[in-house]
Amino acid sequence: MAIVQGVSYPEPSLSHFSSMAIWQSASLSAEVSTGWIGRWLDLQPHNALNAIGIGSTLPPLMVGEKSVASMVDIGGVQLPWGQAASQIPKLGRTSSSDIPFVAADATSITDLYATAQALGPLLTSSPTGSNINQQLAVVSTLINGNVPTRVWEVNLSSLDTHVSEVGVQNELLAELDGAIGAFMTAISAGSRSNDVTVMIYSEFGRRVMSNAGGGTDHGTSAPVFIIGNGVKGGLYGDQPPLSSLDENGNLQVTTDFRNVYGGLLEGVLGTPVKDIIPSWNTSLSVL
Repeated sequence: MAIVQGVSYPEPSLSHFSSMAIWQSASLSAEVSTGWIGRWLDLQPHNALNAIGIGSTLPPLMVGEKSVASMVDIGGVQLPWGQAASQIPKLGRTSSSDIPFVAADATSITDLYATAQALGPLLTSSPTGSNINQQLAVVSTLINGNVPTRVWEVNLSSLDTHVSEVGVQNELLAELDGAIGAFMTAISAGSRSNDVTVMIYSEFGRRVMSNAGGGTDHGTSAPVFIIGNGVKGGLYGDQPPLSSLDENGNLQVTTDFRNVYGGLLEGVLGTPVKDIIPSWNTSLSVL
């Protein structure tokens, strides 16, 4: 495991919405409406399996100008049934006269059935455990089943610990630890264990001083964790010192998050960072 310290971006926002938009787009400009993985998808030959998120809500990071990731529920891919079962596949037929929106709709139907065909036989039972454990269990099952997906996305919520932080955060981090441990154990049993790299991040850290509710409010920089057999473990970047907080009592930023992305783009996905994050040419390699 590599721990990258003090990660954020210049003049961090303390808004969930703004900060998450910046992290997911890899851009400080609100004018950028695509995600950094979505832009990577735009450069790939079209395949519904290139990137997959686990859940029911497509994250902005996986939305490109012309491509989006597929979403798979922890219960698998549910196809239409009844009379619709025979009619909906017909909507996937394309015509040279289709306008772009109609063609995109048809492609989405085709992608749905292609995803179901590839993943359905592997997801024959619902995983048990916590939500993050279930999500990662689906991912490990599909990786071990040799599904050719390059990027996976899962999510752990409820870490906004404004009150009673000690107990809540300890419980959530223990849940995350158990889920990652089970995931890596499952991956090690297959043939792809050396091909997997995990990145764990949050949209911002926590305030240094606690509040009246025994929690901490929105902060700035925080560590990013990168895990995998190919990762050169250790500490990267500088830990922001407690003796040099900003005017709001928050940790300074010492590592730009785009350097972390750059290392993964180039080291894992084999894509120059400048092709995905315009005008950005530096990267932090932990591989």
